[in-house]
Amino acid sequence: MAILFFAQTPDYEGYTTALVQKILGNPEKQITDPAYIAESFENTELENIKGLYHEGKITGEQAHAF
Repeated sequence: MAILFFAQTPDYEGYTTALVQKILGNPEKQITDPAYIAESFENTELENIKGLYHEGKITGEQAHAF
């Protein structure tokens, strides 16, 4: 007997720009500079990984893998 699993994806059809802005509010600013986004993401992720390591939630080997 085979058991099948099907992935479910969310339905975003009802989410309009106006609805999202009503729920989340307007962004403080929109950053479109790819270099800034990449650098910011890299720095933020590095700090997150360091924090997880220092909290003992990941091993040194896991931290280096990221």
